[in-house]
Amino acid sequence: CGPVSQAALIELLHQGTLGPATQVWTQGMENWHEASTINSLAPAVLLPSQGGPPLAAQSFYPARPTSVTVFGILNIVFGGLGLLCMPLGLVAMFAMPHFGNPDAWLKVWLLLSSAIGFVCTVLLIAAGIGLLYLKAWARVLSLGYGWFAIVWGIIGMVVNVGLITSGAYGAPRDAVGGMMGGVFGGLVGLIYPILLIVFMRRPNVKSACTR
Repeated sequence: CGPVSQAALIELLHQGTLGPATQVWTQGMENWHEASTINSLAPAVLLPSQGGPPLAAQSFYPARPTSVTVFGILNIVFGGLGLLCMPLGLVAMFAMPHFGNPDAWLKVWLLLSSAIGFVCTVLLIAAGIGLLYLKAWARVLSLGYGWFAIVWGIIGMVVNVGLITSGAYGAPRDAVGGMMGGVFGGLVGLIYPILLIVFMRRPNVKSACTR
């Protein structure tokens, strides 16, 4: 029955007319959910049926799906690791012997990829924090990061192979192992953004991230 205001639902839960297993739905939710799984209704379910003060009306959102929590945390962790490792990677690369007089194009590529990587890691951390708060923009940002990471990862593999074969990293014959490792590592690096896109497009994630 309905429509019923959230304040009325909370009052019915206080009175015991509705219970934890009562199915509820509102616009923006993909499916019906038990009242006990709704963030804004769960406190009313746990309060005694009598004597409890009425709760202030809150925004009506479903509980946070496990996948949103997992990817929110992973975004923060991977973004934080990226910020920590990026300076170390640059120092290590320029400290190698064959970087004593690097080609201009190689310098441009390293600086460009580092700048883009820095921006992406910051955005990834922001998206992770936003997902934990069920922000709609965080889901969109995660999707955008996923697609960009895939495209940029492919571009990076192609450019690195070209630089290796041109001798920018040293003798091409000696760099075959590095090229194979770089390509394999690049393919592995595409796994996370692909998974991120798949899970961020799920209906339960869409219905949860509406704040």
